[in-house]
Amino acid sequence: MFKRNVVISDKFDQREWKQVKKLEEQLEEVTEPLPEDLFYTFFKYEPRLEDDARIWPEYLLHKVIIEKMMRTEDYHRLRMITQMNRINSAVAVMEVWKTVIDELVRRKKELSKVQEDLKKKVDQLLANAQNQAERASPQAKIQIRQQLRQQIKQLQKHARKKLCKAVSQAGISTVMRQARTVTEEFDQAVQTMRGWGLEESSLVRGRPAAEMELAKILMENKKVLELAKMLGRLKSLLASVRRSEVRATSRIIDDVEMSDNIGKVLPQELFTLSQKETEDVFLKKYLDRQLMCYAERPVGRKEEGDFVVCVDLSGSMEGEPEIWAKAIAMVVVDVATKKHRKTVVIAFDTQVKDVVYFDKRDIKKLIRVASIKAKGDTRYEPPLLTAFSEMDFQKLRSPDILFITDSLCDIGQDFLEKIVADKKKTGARIISVLIGQEDTGVLRKFSDTVVSHTNLMKASREVFRVTPRR
Repeated sequence: MFKRNVVISDKFDQREWKQVKKLEEQLEEVTEPLPEDLFYTFFKYEPRLEDDARIWPEYLLHKVIIEKMMRTEDYHRLRMITQMNRINSAVAVMEVWKTVIDELVRRKKELSKVQEDLKKKVDQLLANAQNQAERASPQAKIQIRQQLRQQIKQLQKHARKKLCKAVSQAGISTVMRQARTVTEEFDQAVQTMRGWGLEESSLVRGRPAAEMELAKILMENKKVLELAKMLGRLKSLLASVRRSEVRATSRIIDDVEMSDNIGKVLPQELFTLSQKETEDVFLKKYLDRQLMCYAERPVGRKEEGDFVVCVDLSGSMEGEPEIWAKAIAMVVVDVATKKHRKTVVIAFDTQVKDVVYFDKRDIKKLIRVASIKAKGDTRYEPPLLTAFSEMDFQKLRSPDILFITDSLCDIGQDFLEKIVADKKKTGARIISVLIGQEDTGVLRKFSDTVVSHTNLMKASREVFRVTPRR
């Protein structure tokens, strides 16, 4: 007669819930129906709730909570990214469930009294009805059931008023606002990571197994999730910087190329178009993309080349600077690989912690970078020596070194002379980024450009402006 779940579901919904439980260990062990009901509330195309009279008394509270959720603006905005999306629905469930549970624990005494009182009265009604039905005629049994439903409905109605008063609408609104923020950030992280690839396949919408695997990675490895969120913000910032740069950059005619770009066609080609005898020649060359057109390049731009990114992961970088530095490195990888350029990421403290080579976007390598711990002191010599040795080993072309640190270290004259000689030999340029303090001149001894900022986003803008376009 009574149901545990307050949201009506079908076999498809239930199968999706079983898949979602595999994503999160906390959900796998859950036996209570609230997380499942929350999932259906977020996931279903049009969630519908059971009638009060069909719900077990101890679970009426769940319906009250979900009804209050549905009244909030944040719930409807959240549904825009959770509807028929099991991964985002799972994230929303985890955020709402853990917060609601905390709230229920605080009000446990008040809520328990209402629920226990309701359950006790319903159990008594059921027992009485059962005793009456044993001696009643078939017609009388129908009347007993109808009377029982009416009595339970009245009890549920009375208990509902108390539960509604105990569960704060303002508190539920706060929970939904937080859940929407967390889920939107997670969704953006998934969007950012889509395309980095798992195994031999790329992550694209419509590949549920791959997306579930990615979601599991992000849920289990908080460093990867934080890196993905920062990476998304930096990529948006990079796009903004590049757009403004395109408007502001002076360009010069650099070469002649064969193309179908009418806006850059050379005068002699336009002359053939103006003559009736040669008009067909022009049209054929246009269709074949064989028109002579001028090619432009930005003034002062360096030839596109490969990158080495040295990331300081000493103890002082732990926290936001660490995530930011790793994200900058991954932005470089992301943009460079689109142009088939190589990138080498070198993590260091007083020694080189790891060297990760990218010739394509690779999620396993990204996780490897994200998982490197920030600890220890700082020395410049090991990463810079490794950077120049990797240029030879990986045969990097026209390389640039992006050197990110929050510390200033003394370097010897012999080492400085070696770096200057290596720069001259390889044609490399060193762009140093100093976080949180001003350069006293140490970095300028071997760097072509020094970006110094306490604000990480301002530092990002400067880095994107001074690094060559990829």
